[in-house]
Amino acid sequence: MSRMSRDVPTLLFVPDKQIVYISIVADNVPEVVDSVFELIDNFGIDISEATITTDFKAGEKRISFFADLSQATVDLGDLRHLLERTRGVRGVRISDPLMTGVAVADIEFPVTTFGGMYRAVIIPGPWLRGLLENVVRKFGATGLYFLYESGRGIGLREGPKISNFAPNLAKLVEGLLKMLKSTGFLNPTGYEVSEGRVAVRFKSCIECEVAAPLVGGNPSCNLVRGLMEGVLETYTGRRCESKEVRCEYKGDEECEVVFSLKESLAEEKGHQ
Repeated sequence: MSRMSRDVPTLLFVPDKQIVYISIVADNVPEVVDSVFELIDNFGIDISEATITTDFKAGEKRISFFADLSQATVDLGDLRHLLERTRGVRGVRISDPLMTGVAVADIEFPVTTFGGMYRAVIIPGPWLRGLLENVVRKFGATGLYFLYESGRGIGLREGPKISNFAPNLAKLVEGLLKMLKSTGFLNPTGYEVSEGRVAVRFKSCIECEVAAPLVGGNPSCNLVRGLMEGVLETYTGRRCESKEVRCEYKGDEECEVVFSLKESLAEEKGHQ
């Protein structure tokens, strides 16, 4: 079982501490990450909410974290200089503290996902809820099928691009869930990958929240289910079927969708 890591908050408040936010751009090699965190540790600096993202197009990593310098044995200026001199580091940005104990993260726009390949469009929650609700309220069960087919079509179309960012199936699933979380669709709680089967679990799915009450409390995560199904089918080259086996909005603790990977698409085509 795998668990999703926490997102970096945009603001951190730790009373009476000297908190700053540090963002480092470096070469896309694992050694540079080890070097940065070894340097931080050597000077008695506590860090929290660290994330590492990779831009495969630019061949670089972004290492971001909040740092507590209260017990540090180096001042901020020297720390910046040492980080900039670290092999593989291309640039260092350090946010100025707003006040003692408060630091704000550098938020960069436009917001992107999957290594900077896709621009993430932020839609206010009520707008997205309204869009989903209108489709289901106007077309009923047909609306659910429309959402599923729309998601699946997107997954099949974008799957080849997304697959380039995933060294294995588990990383693909993790990346998809992070993307869905970052765009506000749902809050992942875990996933499992085994031979011929992928299971994902999540809470606070906007689609289920809106649609389930309109269709008698039935599982209603169709857009997301179709999207992931299309991507998984493209990535594995196997026909994929899916089913939402649990739904938070019909009384279950969380939503769970199970994807079954069937026969090879090439073999299926040959039998036709």
